[in-house]
Amino acid sequence: MAGINSNSQGASGRPQLTTRLPRPRQQAQRIKEEVVKKNLSAYITAITLISSLAASIQLAAQELQPQKKELPRYTIIDLGPAADWVGGVNNKGSVDGTAILLDGTQHAFLWRKGAKTVLGTFGGPNSAAFKGPTEKGQVVGKAETPTPDPFGEDFCGFGTQLICVPFVWQNGAKAPLRTLGGNNGIAFGVNNRGQVAGSAENTTQDPTCPIPSLEAKAVIWEKDEIQELPTFPGDTDSAVISINDDSQAVGISTNCFATLRNVLWQHGTVIDLGNLGGTVTNEPNNINNQGQVVGFSDLPGDASFHAFLWTEDKGMQDLGTLPGDVFSGGDGNNDKGQVVGFSCNADFSICRAFLWQNGTMTDLNTLIPASPLSLFEAFGINSRGEITGVAIDQTTDETRAFLAVPENSETAGSDPSGAAAETSRPNVVLPENVRKMLRQRLGFGHFMRSPQQVTLGKTAVNSAPTATLSPTSLTFSAQGIGTTSPAKSVTLKNTGTASLTITSIAITGTNAGDFAQTHTCGSSLAAGASCTISVTFKPTASGTRSAALSVTDNAAGSPQKVRNFLLPA
Repeated sequence: MAGINSNSQGASGRPQLTTRLPRPRQQAQRIKEEVVKKNLSAYITAITLISSLAASIQLAAQELQPQKKELPRYTIIDLGPAADWVGGVNNKGSVDGTAILLDGTQHAFLWRKGAKTVLGTFGGPNSAAFKGPTEKGQVVGKAETPTPDPFGEDFCGFGTQLICVPFVWQNGAKAPLRTLGGNNGIAFGVNNRGQVAGSAENTTQDPTCPIPSLEAKAVIWEKDEIQELPTFPGDTDSAVISINDDSQAVGISTNCFATLRNVLWQHGTVIDLGNLGGTVTNEPNNINNQGQVVGFSDLPGDASFHAFLWTEDKGMQDLGTLPGDVFSGGDGNNDKGQVVGFSCNADFSICRAFLWQNGTMTDLNTLIPASPLSLFEAFGINSRGEITGVAIDQTTDETRAFLAVPENSETAGSDPSGAAAETSRPNVVLPENVRKMLRQRLGFGHFMRSPQQVTLGKTAVNSAPTATLSPTSLTFSAQGIGTTSPAKSVTLKNTGTASLTITSIAITGTNAGDFAQTHTCGSSLAAGASCTISVTFKPTASGTRSAALSVTDNAAGSPQKVRNFLLPA
């Protein structure tokens, strides 16, 4: 792995790669061989010198490889309801991500010192943040406007077909970033130099897409300027997903986001990082300041994908999966070489967040005290080893954001609460809607094109329905036992381009018998149409009562749910 010399500048004014650091064992061995040729007493003296030299070299190289130490244990901070992804965490412990609001919309947030700030949109319903705040607190992401995209693109991936604007947020102000003349863009990452990386549309219609859309190009924004990066030869579309403090950037190069190529941009050139044998889904998710890249790549046959670690000296390494799993992905890595991500079984019904270090992948759930949260994906890890991710609350089926904080050396081995970390935990089955969201998200087209516009294996995907429920939660006031409350309304809308087939609408959950529903939906809902579901509450006992309204249909994310009908205790 090449070191980074931040004082060396090339013609572009960016830091340049310098020579390799010596390997401690090789240098020690060379000295040893020279000394042995002399005499035994000198050899014994030299051994002491060798040990000191190896130790000093190891200190110089410690940030280029995983640290040789025992696995940490963590305490968990619940950051509240979240979408199926979170951003990352900076070295001050601040976290960014995407929260689910009471009306079901998604908004970017910044969590700092126990307080959450919702960052809002540009007049549209949704926004999201990615890749963790900088040390100065900058957050980047995407936000919708109220204006429909003229080509019907769903660039933001929320199913609304509204124009998507890249943004940078700092000190309470959110500023839009320019595109290359097109309608849409997304900011995926930012480094501590203030360089923002992502993708932006130009004005050229993409010739590789079967449905009209504009070309999307990898870009870097810096000081109010936008720089387009080259696509790999023969490709029309690209996106930067992560950028480190030395301006090395990783992302994808593709045609219409059908088959994805892992690429690295440095010194003005684009480099193919290779794959694990497959060609359809290859996505780098993060590059640390040592130039180490993590992501996921298809295996031969493109039937599954695994997490990978790419380094300059070793190329792409398959990190495997947790025992019994089929899929895995690397989402984040720090400068110490620790990697975090997810590992899932064949149908994504069971997924677990993992920590990889020293060549071993460990289920993160086994490193925390007993908890109602089942950690199913980890997204970011900072230099202090703090980890962000998402979890399922086993008591409510809600998706929650979390921050896992390692215990310090004084408390390692004993939890202050007295709860011991579990060496193994029973696997938790994810709700079907979470499984489907994961399957959709683990293809880059989820962010860049609508399902109707993504091509898979050069075959266009047919149009599809999209079911949305609003609001996504209901709260009933105190109600006398055996008496019926006034009805509360939920709207089911098909925002897709094909008919929605409704299989069932039902009340499910712990106290399902205390709630009832009627609806006007029938067995199908045309594209763009909506219907009303009325819910009433008739408690059979005192205390808090909860259930869920569940709609089963042929849209992605089925069954859609309005969760947690609550009677305040």
